[in-house]
Amino acid sequence: MALNRLGHIVKRFLYSNAMGEMLITAENPASGSIYLTFDDGPHPINTRRILDILRSSGVRATFFLSGEELAKYPEIAPRYVQEGHTIANHGYFHERKRYTDRKSVEREFFQAQTEIERVCNVSPIYFRPPYGTLNFAVAKFSLRNRVPVVLWSVDSHDDGMKDAKRIMSSLETVVPGDIVLLHEDCSQMIDILEEWIRVRKETGMRFAPLGGMS
Repeated sequence: MALNRLGHIVKRFLYSNAMGEMLITAENPASGSIYLTFDDGPHPINTRRILDILRSSGVRATFFLSGEELAKYPEIAPRYVQEGHTIANHGYFHERKRYTDRKSVEREFFQAQTEIERVCNVSPIYFRPPYGTLNFAVAKFSLRNRVPVVLWSVDSHDDGMKDAKRIMSSLETVVPGDIVLLHEDCSQMIDILEEWIRVRKETGMRFAPLGGMS
């Protein structure tokens, strides 16, 4: 586990040097803000729950939408935009095998981009490959097309852990500047989201979406 984590850190460091501003893993702590990001939506049930919590909490976030899921549930999408959230691109299909060469990455990105533009009437700037895949193909696509790849600095682990207390524990380390990885299809994460936001706000922390929705 430790070796895998070390390898992951080294890999990010190497690609960060190669990609420069095209790879984003955290924001400036001086902003005082936490950046919540939600992957894999929209979800037929959970998206509304998440949006209701964010609205009542006065928080805006960033949603990395799957083209395939958006095509299934387009009726939910207008709320993302109407309520001031940033829409970003999560590829069309959520399959790692589709990110092995630059042309495949381009196909996934632009197919999802077309669907998002059609349904949401926005053109996302940011891209997060499924599973946070970071390899030569993704880097080459990003640099060639000038598309920033956004990863994260804090992983909630809500895609693997279905225990609300363990998810809450994973989020205890969040500080200003962190980009937090969350998933729309995890009901247990949603169960603790409102309380977690409330506690952070009481300590003076703010929340913001990633900029750049056009």
